[in-house]
Amino acid sequence: MTAARVLAACVVGACIAAAHLPLTAQNQPDDDAAAQLFTAAEAARAEARFDDAIAAYHRIVADHPASTWAARALIESATCLVVTGAWSDAMRQLQTARQKSGSAELADVALERNTILYRLHLRPGQPAYQFAPNASANASAIDLRRVGNIAVDGRDLVHVATRKALYVYNEFGSIARTVPGDDYRSVILRDGAVLLVGESSVRLDGEVVPLVGQEAGRTRDVDVEAATLAPGGDLLVADRKSRSILRFGADGAFRARVAAGDVVRLAASPLGDVAAVTRETGAVFIVGRDGAPHAFTGTAGGAPMRAVDVAYDVFAHLYVLERDSVSVFAPTGERIVAFAPGGTGRTVIGGFHTAVAFAVDESGRLFVLDAESERVQVYH
Repeated sequence: MTAARVLAACVVGACIAAAHLPLTAQNQPDDDAAAQLFTAAEAARAEARFDDAIAAYHRIVADHPASTWAARALIESATCLVVTGAWSDAMRQLQTARQKSGSAELADVALERNTILYRLHLRPGQPAYQFAPNASANASAIDLRRVGNIAVDGRDLVHVATRKALYVYNEFGSIARTVPGDDYRSVILRDGAVLLVGESSVRLDGEVVPLVGQEAGRTRDVDVEAATLAPGGDLLVADRKSRSILRFGADGAFRARVAAGDVVRLAASPLGDVAAVTRETGAVFIVGRDGAPHAFTGTAGGAPMRAVDVAYDVFAHLYVLERDSVSVFAPTGERIVAFAPGGTGRTVIGGFHTAVAFAVDESGRLFVLDAESERVQVYH
């Protein structure tokens, strides 16, 4: 199999798995009808018709409660409810899904997602995050000036991509694996697949797919600064040469120039939006589903933000990392959480004020790489 086909197969398969929850078929008699409704609900959600999607998901639960699709419908409709601002209804649905799913995998997913909503919406007067001292990892071996990004998988493995290597930390905070690299700019995790994005290529399982852009009718190698995977499976890269965001297909083929901008970090929302951090000012802008860029109007307590990194969770909450804090914004745009743990240093663990990069895992925990303490610190 060619490198391009390897990338296409793995990326597309990973995106499908990431977009759809685990399901063990029970061969219920009404599964086919429920599956058709689920497909219709997914199509409505992809088109941002969230009320229609919610109605279709709820019809599955009402008309086909014994179907293997019912619990999935509750979980997926909860995402749509959060997008529309009805997070309390979403929490009730997730609790119902957890209790009645009949699947340990789906129950775990429902719990993880409810944990995110509890942390962000139901802790008035309490800190949204607490330092997890036993989960931190020593990053003194990493050149902190050359970090591309951080990614966390479902097994609590923390991947740190740098210009020299990929470092993988286990749940005990020790380096489990090092992958020597050729100028890694980003690591992307999807359903067990690890995509390593280099200066002008993507590496997957030893196969390398070149990324060649087009400009004024000419082809040229790109100079990748950051990368992320869009919900549909396309790869989005920030190209330093053209100072723009480019879109590539799952086969590595160039598709389009998405937006202008000298960008250092990218994050794709499950709804199809893309958040980008500009190099000089640290300003955040959003590229909408329609491809139109617009300034992000969120602020940190009224002051303009100077972002270091950005991330989305499964509900499309946007997390913005600054050197000393994290702000979380609802899909509707308002800031709902401000987290600033205070000073840090090699002898003071638990705070940060020289953050380099971060990641948000499936249950909404923060993994923040701080330059002064030289640690990846975890907050839950």
